[in-house]
Amino acid sequence: MVQIRIIPEPHIRDSNFQTRVDYLAEIRGYMHKIKDDLSKVRSLLSSEDKLIVIFDGDVFDRYFSDLGQCMEWIRFFVELNRITEGNVYSVIGNHEITYKRQNLFWMLADVKSAWVRETGMLTEEIVNFSRLIKVVDELVIDKLLILFGHYKCDLSWYTTERIKSTWPDVEEVMLISHNELLSESIISHFKNAYGFDLVRRRSGYVNIDTVGLLPPTDMLKMVYVGHMHKAYGALEVNENINGVDHNFTLQYLASIGRTNVEEVSNAFLERTIPIITVDNYDIDYSGDTFELVKEDVVVDTEALVARREAYESKAEIRALNTADINLTDPLNDLKIIYNRDSVLLSLLINAVENKIPMALTELVEEGQQLAARYGLGGSYGRR
Repeated sequence: MVQIRIIPEPHIRDSNFQTRVDYLAEIRGYMHKIKDDLSKVRSLLSSEDKLIVIFDGDVFDRYFSDLGQCMEWIRFFVELNRITEGNVYSVIGNHEITYKRQNLFWMLADVKSAWVRETGMLTEEIVNFSRLIKVVDELVIDKLLILFGHYKCDLSWYTTERIKSTWPDVEEVMLISHNELLSESIISHFKNAYGFDLVRRRSGYVNIDTVGLLPPTDMLKMVYVGHMHKAYGALEVNENINGVDHNFTLQYLASIGRTNVEEVSNAFLERTIPIITVDNYDIDYSGDTFELVKEDVVVDTEALVARREAYESKAEIRALNTADINLTDPLNDLKIIYNRDSVLLSLLINAVENKIPMALTELVEEGQQLAARYGLGGSYGRR
């Protein structure tokens, strides 16, 4: 019997966020709970049984510079390998690619993935000194083929014909993806079922029918999706996608590591650890749920209020930075910058065009008379 457990992206860091009480301690708590649970599971399995752990990407949030934190997490993955007897795997997420330099992930990775090598991702920036996290493109367990949907990895090769030719015993395909996999119907489903707007504040998204995101095979039965921090829940997909009749369960795994403070909500604490059991060619999909720490415990409220106030105070500066300003046409620039204040805009335009309103001229003359009467220095009006 083989049991597989999928860990949603933890976004492990070596430094705290400004608006969090202690993000490092929070993530440490989640990860050690997961490790302790795995240790208990291992103790209940027989010596012939196998326990496999697969991360769905974004294991580490970004660069690591704190040596103490590096050593702590190296020890963690050493222990995880001891529990699983060396069966720790991971999908490549966007953070593994974007924050490649000094990312502890690549120091721990045992890269067997042809896709990683073909993309030229392995450069002198990556220093590998252990083999604690296996990076592969696929894994076969009895009749189950597990595909690793690395970030922007093209899965077009995995047609039904090629799968049956390469792995004759395979009857079922499971995908762990670190891509968006969205459509209008999926977005609508999550709004109605869970109240989540998956594309809020976004101008676009990657559609599920984008060629290569899904393997073009009707053998696909289960798809686990990471990457989308707040997407959580499952639905059934029964439709023809790119000429293939699909019938599979699509389950979104929200992040364990909530890197954006907007993700922290007491109404959204549940997370799922999917469990796949393969026993004598029987495949069972289930999962364990647990809750993240509540908002009032992990969010530094004072720091959050201060940051929001600072953000609002710079609204005018951001407006200037985003304005379509052309210094060769200052009058048009003024129209763009002050287009919401009609009175001020009118005064400025008249001033630039040397057309000062009578009321303003009279006000300047009155100021000059007062200055002369009381012996005040300075001058008023045009020079």
